[in-house]
Amino acid sequence: MEILSQRDAHWANMKLGMSGVTIGGYGCTITCLSMIAGVTPDVMNDTLIRVGGFVAPKDNPAQRNLVNWEMVHIAFPFLSFVNRGYGNNEYEIVTSTKQNGFCLVEVDFDNNIRTDGRHWVLYIGDGLLIDPWTGTMDPVSKYPMVTGYSIFTRIMEDDMTDDQFNKIYSAMTMANKMFRIQNSIKFIKPSTDNAECGIVKTKRYVPITGDEMVSAGLTFNDLGK
Repeated sequence: MEILSQRDAHWANMKLGMSGVTIGGYGCTITCLSMIAGVTPDVMNDTLIRVGGFVAPKDNPAQRNLVNWEMVHIAFPFLSFVNRGYGNNEYEIVTSTKQNGFCLVEVDFDNNIRTDGRHWVLYIGDGLLIDPWTGTMDPVSKYPMVTGYSIFTRIMEDDMTDDQFNKIYSAMTMANKMFRIQNSIKFIKPSTDNAECGIVKTKRYVPITGDEMVSAGLTFNDLGK
């Protein structure tokens, strides 16, 4: 898993969702999601916008910059949303981290319950977390106040059914976008004697647009089946 920072100059000044704030200032959630999806925050941001993956806070309906958890799977079919929990449920957080290798955890940024310091980090096990604010790996003790969590599972390449792979491969081929690693485009099609080769080995997934999926005769729901 590549460690990413929301304040990286490549995307820090981009608008988060459909709002006036930036990824650098408020993009901790999408940066955590980017790390488990194997994409960069700008790609995660653009893809969630395309599928309607942002909602507005109740007190500011004009700023659509909160992630709609259930839409992440629509944007990235190999990620499945399981549960959004509140409070410090240590059992669920630890279990998710052990089973999936990660868990999105909401913490209090300044460790002061009287202020609104909500911040998302990525627990990765062994008492460690990745902090998207600093782009560093730190002990979980860095943020002792845990206020919630969000559990996702990821379909690894060797767990994908032929149908899942073929649908994604067909859509990406039709769109002529494929997958990219840094500045290149790459796609690894599994062979009959090596089932471990597959689409998510490329790490940087570049989603196709809705219009391109229509041209391919597919919908986002098709890819998730």
